[in-house]
Amino acid sequence: MERSVRADAGFDALGRIALTFALSTVCGLLAFIAYWLTLCPTVYVEGSGELIGAVYYLGTPHPTGYPLFTLAARLVAALCPWGSPAFQVNMASAIFAACAVGFFIWVLNWRGLSPLAAVGAALCLAFSHTFWSQAIIAEVYGLSMALIVLTVACSLYACQRRSMRSLILLGWCMGIGLTAHLNQILMVPGVLILLIWRWPNLFTQYRTLLAGCAAALVGYSLVLYLPIRNGIGPGFHWGDLSGWGEVWDHLTGATYRGSFFALPLEGMLLNAERWAISVVHEWTLAFVPLLLWGGVVVWRRDRSFCLLVGTAMLCNLAFALNYHRDPNGIGVFFMLSYVCWAVFLGFALDDVVQRLPHHRLGQALVVVMVLNAFLGNYDRVDLSTNRVAQRYGLDILEDLPMGAVLITEGDDVAFVLDYLLRVEGKRPDLTLYNRVGRG
Repeated sequence: MERSVRADAGFDALGRIALTFALSTVCGLLAFIAYWLTLCPTVYVEGSGELIGAVYYLGTPHPTGYPLFTLAARLVAALCPWGSPAFQVNMASAIFAACAVGFFIWVLNWRGLSPLAAVGAALCLAFSHTFWSQAIIAEVYGLSMALIVLTVACSLYACQRRSMRSLILLGWCMGIGLTAHLNQILMVPGVLILLIWRWPNLFTQYRTLLAGCAAALVGYSLVLYLPIRNGIGPGFHWGDLSGWGEVWDHLTGATYRGSFFALPLEGMLLNAERWAISVVHEWTLAFVPLLLWGGVVVWRRDRSFCLLVGTAMLCNLAFALNYHRDPNGIGVFFMLSYVCWAVFLGFALDDVVQRLPHHRLGQALVVVMVLNAFLGNYDRVDLSTNRVAQRYGLDILEDLPMGAVLITEGDDVAFVLDYLLRVEGKRPDLTLYNRVGRG
């Protein structure tokens, strides 16, 4: 009888794992299909051209270097048999963002949410405005969010297992996450607080602690790609990384330091207003009560999860509300907070579905919310026919005389033209200089 009970428990565990894997895969595929349908077919504005060029030629892009994205996206581009280099790198962004959606549903399901609630929250995140808009162009945020979701999972797992192996996994994940984007550092305070609370004797286990730190360094060692590769090949290389001082400034984003923690109170309040408005624009105003209620539910059910996610959101706001470089593009700096809100949304949906008298009502609610996010943002993010940047750049190049020297200013123009000249080989007779910046 005892063996039979154990066997049944084992089959139940395998069944849950299989279900979670299936849901993660299906939701990731649904997200990818949506991204593929709305994918930008060519170069886009801002830093898109520079990042595509750096990926395609294995260069060293703008701070903080993004070596993980550069190498992973180049692998995707090498395996993608069709389209321009811009299309291939855009496709890599879509794949990474879809993986983040799959990881997200897996974490929610692991922490006890029903499959229905986990699917609803994951797809609402996938179809939120900022997340979707960054998944269809050459950008690092999809990969960065995937590593942050994995960091959340590894943190909770380490506090649950309290073993050297679990801490090594957590350390490596955080280290490699920093090579995707520096916003991984916003997870550090919450992870430390959680470890102190749930694993209080960890800091007396010196071998375990040292192993975790060593694993973090191993994961972060991917940044050595930058000084090793810098200056080799046709580019794109943002600047000289021949000295350790230059490497340190590049990795820490020294160029952008002046844009943080220099705002007066009025500017911080203005950014707070932008953040509040952006949360509504990510989905709709109808989502807000559920988001707030989800914070209450996760605090009651899973305080470790709540502490980790809540601290991450506060750290994100502490930096983003003090940012003054690009008010029009500030939404991406709030992206971590949107992922945290999606966690609250999952717990709220789980609680509401349990309270409904019929399961079909819960299914209908989730379907309506996902469709609302999908249909509400589809037209806003769709870039499938957007070739404005490419056409603008080609118009400039075609009007220039043979052998001309073109001096540009600003990312939107310079990086589009640089991509067309060096990657697509348009007008090889021209010489391009960017008056501001280093690209």
